[in-house]
Amino acid sequence: MTLPPPPLTVREVADYLGVSEDVVRYLLRNRSISGFKAGGQWRISRESLAEYVVRSMTR
Repeated sequence: MTLPPPPLTVREVADYLGVSEDVVRYLLRNRSISGFKAGGQWRISRESLAEYVVRSMTR
């Protein structure tokens, strides 16, 4: 059995999207991207990021 890839950090998502970390936190607070807090820091699954990218492309 293979373990899923680890969730992404705010910085990794910001780098991928080409936006600031503040923008990623804004998207998380407004639930545009779903994530969870671990140890007080946001984590975002790769699936959640992929869903956001697809949604944003179809607008």
